Amino acid sequence: MLFLNSMKKMESWLGLRNVYQIDETIAEKTGLKDVYGTIVNQYEGLLHPGKMIYHLLEKCNTLNIRIIFGSNVLHIEEQSDKCEITLTEEK
Repeated sequence: MLFLNSMKKMESWLGLRNVYQIDETIAEKTGLKDVYGTIVNQYEGLLHPGKMIYHLLEKCNTLNIRIIFGSNVLHIEEQSDKCEITLTEEK
């Protein structure tokens, strides 16, 4: 019943049909033992964190946004056209 309710909700919320499907082959493909059926979401995916950060940095670079890693922020002052940030000094 929960499975069918989830299917109906996803269709009404997102307009997606057959979001969840039962797949009896996943356990065999992945080597899982004592698993006798799985439910898969055909619209689900994963993000590659390295690629995500790479493209984020590329986008920021095109917008002249500077990203500084490993720094502590002491103060942020917002102005109408920019934001000034005071960082701790490097050691």
